[in-house]
Amino acid sequence: MVKPTRVYVPDWICDTVLGPVRQSGAEVVRVPLGLDLLPIELPTPGEDELLLLLNAFGLAGQRVAAAAGLGSRLLVDATQALYQPPPSGCWGIASVRKFLGVPDGAMLWSPRAITAPSTSQEAVSTAHLVARAAGDPGALELYRRNEAALSTDYVGPSPASDNLLDRIDHAQVRARRLRNVRVLHDRLKAHNQLALPDEWPSGVVPLAYPFLPSPSLPHTALYARQIWAPCLWPERRDDAEAHPLTRRLARELLPLPCDQRYDAVHMHHIADVVCAAS
Repeated sequence: MVKPTRVYVPDWICDTVLGPVRQSGAEVVRVPLGLDLLPIELPTPGEDELLLLLNAFGLAGQRVAAAAGLGSRLLVDATQALYQPPPSGCWGIASVRKFLGVPDGAMLWSPRAITAPSTSQEAVSTAHLVARAAGDPGALELYRRNEAALSTDYVGPSPASDNLLDRIDHAQVRARRLRNVRVLHDRLKAHNQLALPDEWPSGVVPLAYPFLPSPSLPHTALYARQIWAPCLWPERRDDAEAHPLTRRLARELLPLPCDQRYDAVHMHHIADVVCAAS
């Protein structure tokens, strides 16, 4: 589809995203981020180059809109902002399963017509979803097995995911996530080292609430209280070539859950635990 000679990418991003870039033979140029999780300086790609912008937790919407003029030279990673598609005429990718509790599936936005995949994911299991709903602590291992079994080929979602997606109330998902993240932001913004807006932007539907504490708070302190805040891209923690903030984010950032399974009571509990442990 796209074969650029050079791709500009945020320094803080999952190495999985870079796999296809490296396989294509394109040069990878890393762009450092600031405490607002936006590029410190936005590069302008040439005609045979590509800029990959991560819409981190939905907070890069204005920066993405400002880069819309790049057209097909812009690729928006909306993995953390599923409900914020890229501007028309630009590329975009997002993971459905990270937002909506389905076993597989992703979104692809294209600046031009492309042929839909003719085959579907086959090696897909819903066992981890059932185990999670039942409160089974083995759900995490089942999830990892399902992730390892997924194909990275250009295929459609499994029939199971297609069926589940047709039954999701997306308006309710957006509304509940937004309510939840606003509770966390109101409670924790004074303690957050990230440079986030005072008010959570209207319409932003994030994967999680990004919280950078000072002093650092071990992820295990939250796990002990049954709060799952994943370590995003720990492979960058000790990468000597990484920007200092990238290494800090990989070590210390707490993406606090705010998804549609929860309500304000859960959010206040999370905030209480974080404040007590800080």
